[in-house]
Amino acid sequence: MLSRWTLGCVCTAFVSLVTGCNYGGETTVIVQPPPAEAAPTAVKKRSYISGEKKVCVYSRMGTEEQIVISATDICPLKMK
Repeated sequence: MLSRWTLGCVCTAFVSLVTGCNYGGETTVIVQPPPAEAAPTAVKKRSYISGEKKVCVYSRMGTEEQIVISATDICPLKMK
């Protein structure tokens, strides 16, 4: 969602590029919202083989998360 801010002059795309603003009206400026905060990165704690798969265990702010990959692959050091 975009926020709208009002300034003390009127601008069209062309007029603002060439001369700035026409005085006497208002300008609407559209402001992008800040980006959403990303989740903290999970850091690898350990890995183990289970059958033909490898289980990679990660810690993210005190909680454990797991991904399962091929036993021949290498676990990434960090996970988003």
